[in-house]
Amino acid sequence: MVEAPRTSGQFSHSHVRTNSRAGGSSLRAHKRRGSIGSPEVNVVHSPVHMVHAGAESSSNIGLLMQERSVSPNRVLGGSSGHGKLAHIVAGPTPLTPFPEASGTIRDHEMDSPSHSGRSPNLPSPTMSPTIMHQPVPPQLGASMLGLDNLDGDLPSYVTHLGIDQEQQHMLWAQHRRNISGSFDGSGNPTAAAVEAAARRGAPNFGRLMASVESIVTSFDQLPIALKNYALMHVLRRCPYPTLQFASSLILPTLKRDFLALLPVELSYQILGYVDLRCLGRCAQVSKSWNRVVDGDGAELAVWKRRLILEGWYNKDEVNRAQRRYSRTTRQMYMEEDSSGDVDMADRSSLSVGSRSSSIVSRYPPHLFKKLHRRHHMIRQNWNHGVYEQVSFPGHDTNVVTCLQFDAEKIVAGSDVPPTIHIYDTRTGRLRRKLIGHEGGIWALQYSDSTLVSGSTDRTVRVWDMDSGRCTHLFEGHTSTVRCLIILKPTMNPERGVMEPSEPLIVTGSRDASLRVWRLPDPRRDIPYYPSNGDENNNPQGYGSNPYFRHAMLGHTSSVRALAGAGNVLVSGSYDSTVRVWDLERGECVHVCRGHSEKVYSVGYNHETRRAVSGSMDTTVRVWCTRTGTELFRLDGHTNLVGLLELSPQYLISAAADATLRIWNPETSACLSTLTGHAAAITCFHHDPKLNRIVSGAENGIKVWELSNRAGRGVGASQNGGVIHGRFIRDLMKDVQGVWRVRMDERRLVCAVQRDETRKTSFEVLDFGAGIDDDDDEKYEEDDVEEEEEREGGGGGGSGEDLEDEEGQEGVETEEEYEADVDDVEA
Repeated sequence: MVEAPRTSGQFSHSHVRTNSRAGGSSLRAHKRRGSIGSPEVNVVHSPVHMVHAGAESSSNIGLLMQERSVSPNRVLGGSSGHGKLAHIVAGPTPLTPFPEASGTIRDHEMDSPSHSGRSPNLPSPTMSPTIMHQPVPPQLGASMLGLDNLDGDLPSYVTHLGIDQEQQHMLWAQHRRNISGSFDGSGNPTAAAVEAAARRGAPNFGRLMASVESIVTSFDQLPIALKNYALMHVLRRCPYPTLQFASSLILPTLKRDFLALLPVELSYQILGYVDLRCLGRCAQVSKSWNRVVDGDGAELAVWKRRLILEGWYNKDEVNRAQRRYSRTTRQMYMEEDSSGDVDMADRSSLSVGSRSSSIVSRYPPHLFKKLHRRHHMIRQNWNHGVYEQVSFPGHDTNVVTCLQFDAEKIVAGSDVPPTIHIYDTRTGRLRRKLIGHEGGIWALQYSDSTLVSGSTDRTVRVWDMDSGRCTHLFEGHTSTVRCLIILKPTMNPERGVMEPSEPLIVTGSRDASLRVWRLPDPRRDIPYYPSNGDENNNPQGYGSNPYFRHAMLGHTSSVRALAGAGNVLVSGSYDSTVRVWDLERGECVHVCRGHSEKVYSVGYNHETRRAVSGSMDTTVRVWCTRTGTELFRLDGHTNLVGLLELSPQYLISAAADATLRIWNPETSACLSTLTGHAAAITCFHHDPKLNRIVSGAENGIKVWELSNRAGRGVGASQNGGVIHGRFIRDLMKDVQGVWRVRMDERRLVCAVQRDETRKTSFEVLDFGAGIDDDDDEKYEEDDVEEEEEREGGGGGGSGEDLEDEEGQEGVETEEEYEADVDDVEA
């Protein structure tokens, strides 16, 4: 590009049109040498101290570069004989990508009044700024027009044309001959040569390249508005490859690393809204992003927060990992100390129970991220049916009437024979068989190592599961003990006291009564047997039962179901009523009437103070335990509603009509009806934290997703953007009957009857097999060691010392846990 001098000292905003007669001999000579070109070249206009003129330069180099656009790569080399130049394939540069630039301005159009002095590719002249410019002096014009330095080496703009060396020399020689008369005796260009070059507007492209620096300098001095105007016209005249190149420079410049620029606290808040897959991809973007996702601060701000939001946060699990990490770290440093690698200052800080120890107070590296990974993989295994199955026989061909399990043991009771079996959860090995009841066992529940069972022999027994011995025998009921529940003290936020004041057992019987007993501790409390029991095992002798608290009377028929928490107990009876009781006083607070048939199931949620009941009249009713009034009547089932489970957000009902229903207990809305079973639902279990329902009926066990915000499934319905009751899969099909199903996060335990043998067997489906199994085993070993140390059985010092040590190991307290949950909810 060249600055063309004008006598007025001012640029014009019109195209400079090619004069086909000017320099015509040079052009014809060029064509005779085999160059393919056009004497008509589009003119590029810019108001930024420059005019692109397309004319026939006296220099073949200028002509060659002008006719073939600005890119020398489009010049195709290839000799076609002596004195022949390379054939040029490309045409004039299109004014892309703007639509008004698709046409070519012809000579007669430029001569017309409508196009005189203005390009159709430019905005209105009123929008075009006028740039003042001084005439170019002759000596400067010589440099810019390519009339200097003819005796030196080949310039770079010739060697970069993409043609072979022989053609370069031929082209340069022709250029020298064409301008041989353009200099005076002093080596300066003549005035006529400069004036003719300016009049023709035929700059030399090589010299334009040399003047880029001055153009850039002039562009830098322009105001922003004028820069935008000039750049707009430059881009409109660029070919598509040039625009691509410009885009590759511009786009990275406009990108902003917002996670790196924002305060890290805001970055953590942003990451809290992305899913797990996106979070993993964010960690791979850059090192700065990886530090945000996987850094030390992210452990609490990102991963611990996600654990709480998913309902996976368990302070016992965290404390157990912290204790194990503290012991491992201390042992490692002690070993180094024994080898002389630790100095005296570190030795004092590693002493057991040291309050100044900084080593044992840290979280294990990436603790919360590892815990989140573990829980996520277990959930994925549930969704995809990936598990390890352990099968073992139990109770022969008899019905399993009650079932409870944890990570270590499975406890099951049967009607005939009246025995309780304790199995190993991992292997299915029979660990203990509890014998003592004289009739079928229809209710049992355990807490820690204390097991309570009720039987058709009208007695309640308390067992020490570690020793397998019955330590307490309670009498009083005059008929079958049909249901029981253990209630532990919990804080009443309204009164600020623990309710009940001590652990209690509540039993319901077919004699229409309820009885309340204090839960004994088999390890600490003296064994008790009534007067008709074994006198040799009754140190207290005869007399009243010291564990008995209340006999609650009011029902007129069999008590079928119990539910409760704190000081509130809800009972359902065959007399078609639901009663609300005060446990501390042993009094009936409310009698809830409404059902027309027997009540078979009840549920209670202490957080919302609501109770639910299911009856043979096919209805489900919701009650307020504060007032005893009926809030909702839920219709939809067509047969006996025998199973209910209630959580703050959901009520799940299962009936003999082979369906399950998900209800909103706050609005009475039926969120979904789960269909798929071919017979009456015999058992189910749901956990809102796990977002899962497992149901069993004749011929199979199915698993459902309680709610799902992403995607639809078979049998799912939509309510307010949330999908409820999405069917996931069949877990078991080849069974005749399903007696009981229970689940936790990792395992599903069910008691089933096979078709071919009609024998009862237990199936354990482990969805966490292979995920941190080593860690689980070490955690269990640590728990055993800790228990031994607390009992004074192993060289860990007294229980008080151990508790003091754990207090310094960063073990999370109840107050810290509640504070974390409150922060996340806020």
